[in-house]
Amino acid sequence: MPNPTNPREVRRIRSHFDPDPSYAPPLEGEDIMQPSHVRAARFLGLAFLLLPLAACGSKADSTGSADVTTGGTAAPGAAGQASPAGSSGGSATTAAPATSAPASAAGGGTGTGSAEVPETISIGDLPAPTITAAPTDVDTAPAVFDKANEGNIEQKGAADRWTFTAKAGQLLTIEMVSIDHECVQDLYLVMQDPSGKRGEVEWVGNYGCQTYGPFVMEQDGEYTLELVGGDGSVLTDTTGGYNFVPHWLAPFPEKPATPGSEITGDITETLGRQRWTFEAEAGQEVTVKVGDIDHECSQDLYLVLEDPVGKRTENPEWIGNYGCNQEYGPYRIDRAGTQVLELKAGNGGVIENTTGKYSLTFTLS
Repeated sequence: MPNPTNPREVRRIRSHFDPDPSYAPPLEGEDIMQPSHVRAARFLGLAFLLLPLAACGSKADSTGSADVTTGGTAAPGAAGQASPAGSSGGSATTAAPATSAPASAAGGGTGTGSAEVPETISIGDLPAPTITAAPTDVDTAPAVFDKANEGNIEQKGAADRWTFTAKAGQLLTIEMVSIDHECVQDLYLVMQDPSGKRGEVEWVGNYGCQTYGPFVMEQDGEYTLELVGGDGSVLTDTTGGYNFVPHWLAPFPEKPATPGSEITGDITETLGRQRWTFEAEAGQEVTVKVGDIDHECSQDLYLVLEDPVGKRTENPEWIGNYGCNQEYGPYRIDRAGTQVLELKAGNGGVIENTTGKYSLTFTLS
């Protein structure tokens, strides 16, 4: 049953990793803001990857289908995570238009793999709830922001509902601090808006102790966060306690930047962002040199470029994955006007540090 007054427990972080170095976006209609030498390298790499596949045939044809308890993942690259029966293991972080960092950061970066870094997510972006049966028991309490909200699912299929009021345009993040059984409990997180529309944030009990969002509130009114227990058909533990912290994310600030001058900033929130604007002409190229990043350059921090109509680089550079003193680019400018360099924090799913200071410079040529 919900108890919003208990002190916050020690945070447990899920570590999942997407090690696939063969990922490359489609060459047809590829993002023009990708470095030209990276596009050429990916074309050659894709050709070499297809040769052994053609020779060997499909492994699935010779081995049969995977067991339901190990054949899927709740998030890409999370080894050993289960998929619920009849589900593909969808989540908020994959339902939104999220992208992963390239296997090797352009221009010499060393980042490999990526946590999911979604854009803002609406309830309409979320998949339908996996649990459709009515809860066997329901407890309701008001959610307390920036503090621990502790609850306990006391019987199979029971639900705790946490309510809060929001204004349209506010940005919400939800940190699942801990779940009993070392974060392996058949437990789902569902969000409901004032109109009754519902969407599943994540199967959080499947090693899902991390931060989710940012979710954009599309209308004024009362929202509900529902923690609902599953039937135990995949994860056998169906009861136990949990602890989550909701947080209103600050609006993403924009500041002007000058090519050749050092930019310094400080990311103060998980999934927070800082945006630096500059003017450029079509055909110019941008090169970014990263200086220092806190935590000895191990901070869940990404670099994204955005053009005047909102088109963004297809693969954020994971500069906080030991990417200091590296150059990224060049990125070709396709549209004249105000461009944006965005520094965005991840969710801490791979690198625990999500806040801290950074410095960089960029040049136009």
